Amino acid sequence: MKRHTVLLTVVTAALVGSVTPALATTPSNAHPAHETTQVLHLRVAPVSFIDTSPGYVAIDDDFDLTGAKVGSDVTTCRPAPGDNETARCDVGLGLAGGLLTITFTESDASATAYGRVTGGTGAYTGVRGSVVIKEGDDGAYVTLTLHR
Repeated sequence: MKRHTVLLTVVTAALVGSVTPALATTPSNAHPAHETTQVLHLRVAPVSFIDTSPGYVAIDDDFDLTGAKVGSDVTTCRPAPGDNETARCDVGLGLAGGLLTITFTESDASATAYGRVTGGTGAYTGVRGSVVIKEGDDGAYVTLTLHR
């Protein structure tokens, strides 16, 4: 199981930076008029890694694409039963407006992981969506698509 530098399970407000205009909400034509879609693009920088063999816990700082810190996250990953090449991961991502909860599956066979946003608190209460995580030579890049 490879280690992705990604996101988090419990984040306190003390770890959270401010959200920049790059995280603006945009209306979606694909959803009813009362529903909005917000797309966040983040670069993830590792802070700490804890090997919990056979899984891991990662603590990361999250930056928008201008380099401004917008949050922090904790990710916990553990192998899928009977498959040490695939892991299920749960994330708590703390942003200025609240906490997002995320789950995704990573595989040693791919540099891209896919998952879903399962909920949130504060400004993110009731949010659902998807996540794509791409590992690059210079770290992980995350695209969150949020629907409310």
